[in-house]
Amino acid sequence: MKNKFSTIYFLGLSLAKRDIAAQYRQTYLGYVWAVLPPFVMSLTFMFLNSTGVVNVSDNDISYPVYVFTGTIFWQMFCDCINNPMKAIITNKQLLTKIDFPREALIFEAFLNTCFSLLIKLVLLIIVLIFFDANLSLNSFASMIPIFSLFLIGFFIGISLIPLGALYDDVQFAMPIILGFLIFFMPVLYVPPSGSQFNFIYDLNPISILLMSIRDTLYGNDFDSLLYPIIFSIILLFFLIPLSIKIYKIIAPHLIERMEA
Repeated sequence: MKNKFSTIYFLGLSLAKRDIAAQYRQTYLGYVWAVLPPFVMSLTFMFLNSTGVVNVSDNDISYPVYVFTGTIFWQMFCDCINNPMKAIITNKQLLTKIDFPREALIFEAFLNTCFSLLIKLVLLIIVLIFFDANLSLNSFASMIPIFSLFLIGFFIGISLIPLGALYDDVQFAMPIILGFLIFFMPVLYVPPSGSQFNFIYDLNPISILLMSIRDTLYGNDFDSLLYPIIFSIILLFFLIPLSIKIYKIIAPHLIERMEA
């Protein structure tokens, strides 16, 4: 068992290093591409808000800080969904030719997502300093909803591996689906109060976590931590282990289909 975990760790780490080194090797901007999508989207909606095309009100923090926080953690959520499928597809030849613990590819996706998030957090820190955001030691409590959002995205990503590995339609569909869903999340605007569609925000765990991240990061509202803690416990000890177990069971059948 110990040897298996060591293999998963070292193989996953090696594959992640390979991916990180190769991802931007032939680009001029390098790792800037990791922060460019949320940066461009944030600037676009900041411009629309400043011109009155998009009118965002009823917000306790400045809109630039609000929208940068939303886009960065939404992109983290998207990476958590996409990277497990990407790891399987990228390593198809490895899967069909070499016998190794399949969990190593999950660990590879986890490390790639963490590295991408660290780069985005550097951008967020720069934005917070520039706009003089009100932070304190209590802001570290935001790590709880961030962790919970990370786990939800990763659970969805692992669950989609069987379909994503067999059908390229899933890869093509995910950017469209996530690009559509962003407008039903508190990423770019404050959820309207008194709207008949408020149930979308009140019952949606992604919306709850995004709002909890902002509440704890800037407002020190610790009442919003209850749901993230519950989500994290359920995901960490039940749903993610279950999804990994299903992935291990299905993996041999996926490999057979890949070889066909």
